[in-house]
Amino acid sequence: MESIVKFIVSTPLGFTVRTTESYWQTLLIKHPDITDYETEIQQTLNQPDAIYQSQRDIDVLLFYRTLKAKRWLVAVARRLNGEGYLITAYQTDAIKTPSKIMAQIKVFYEPETELLTIFWQSPRPNQIATELGNDIILFKDGDTNEPIGIEVLSYRPRDDRISGISLELGQQNLIKT
Repeated sequence: MESIVKFIVSTPLGFTVRTTESYWQTLLIKHPDITDYETEIQQTLNQPDAIYQSQRDIDVLLFYRTLKAKRWLVAVARRLNGEGYLITAYQTDAIKTPSKIMAQIKVFYEPETELLTIFWQSPRPNQIATELGNDIILFKDGDTNEPIGIEVLSYRPRDDRISGISLELGQQNLIKT
C-alpha cells in the first residue's frame, strides 16, 4: 500500500521536509498538543524563528517558531541526501539546544536589478566578499572568515544556480557549490 503524503514543505536551508498521513496520525497519538497546529508546523519548517542542530546527529535539525509568550512549536526533521522527513513535532516552553544554526535568514530579492541576497547572520561593516564563480558571491566575516551570506547576480525565479548551493551544517565550509 502506497503512503499518502500529508505535506511537503520547503525549508530556508534549501531542502524539503515531508511526512505521510499515517506518520502524522502516529505523531498526534504521541503529541496531542499539536493536533490543531498542522499549518503552524508547516510554517515552522518554512519560516522558523531559529534552527538548531542536534547535539548527537548533524543531519537532525530542530526548527523553532514562536507560538505565544514562552511557548514554541518545534518541528524536528532529518535531512538525508538532500531531502528531509519529519521525525517529530511538539510544543516546548524552553529552547535548550546550544548548537544554533541560524537565528533568522534574511532574504532580499530585487527583481529590477535581478539580485538575490541571502544572509544567515547579520550583515556587518567588516564583511569581505569572495567570488565563487557563476556570478555567486560569498560574504564572510572579515575577522573570523566565517561565511555569513551569499549574493546571486542576474537571478530570476527558478534559477538553477541556487539549487547548486547547499548549507553544510557542522562543517568548517558552510557553503558548498
